[in-house]
Amino acid sequence: QFHCWDEIDVASYERRLTFSSACQRYSFWNSLSEAGRRVAILDVPHSRVTGPLNGVQVVEWGSHDRHFGFHTWPPPRAADIEAALGLHPILGIDAYSVREFAADDYVHRAGRLRTKEEEADFLAGLLKGVDAKRKLNAALLVEGRWDLFLTVFGESHAIGHQQWHLHDPEHPRFEPELVRAVGGDPVAQLYSKLDAGLGDMLAQIDGDT
Repeated sequence: QFHCWDEIDVASYERRLTFSSACQRYSFWNSLSEAGRRVAILDVPHSRVTGPLNGVQVVEWGSHDRHFGFHTWPPPRAADIEAALGLHPILGIDAYSVREFAADDYVHRAGRLRTKEEEADFLAGLLKGVDAKRKLNAALLVEGRWDLFLTVFGESHAIGHQQWHLHDPEHPRFEPELVRAVGGDPVAQLYSKLDAGLGDMLAQIDGDT
């Protein structure tokens, strides 16, 4: 029941801000949990922990959109994850803050546009974040047989917002020299890592999945 940060009031046609905290709909994984199914839910956008769950939920460790701060079910899991993997290098800025923002707008960006060094540092952070999420996925997958395992890579959202100009040669800010400076097309680099992350998970599951 949350689609954007603002909406049009159908009665007045006025724009108004929306807040995901106001959404009252019950998530489908809570319904599955109540039915006795084991669920693992990681970084689903705009979601939060709403109570006990038959399984694990990770909220805003590596999410693009941030509202509620990094937290988990069971609650101690957040500290365990931070101890094992740290916080996300880009999407984990100000990790426990409860406010509406997207971390990728601010990290490695001092001015209106990123410098060459900032572009390279930003991409390196996203790639490192994917590697950490792959480890987190793998660790949770081996914990036991899940009826539902749902994980979201927020880096795929951030790269499109922040570095599409280094992917599309028709973009007005496309600079071949800058693309070379970051090691090649950043979108292609990131999606290669995402494909590998999917491969990791497929390699861990059985043929009945």
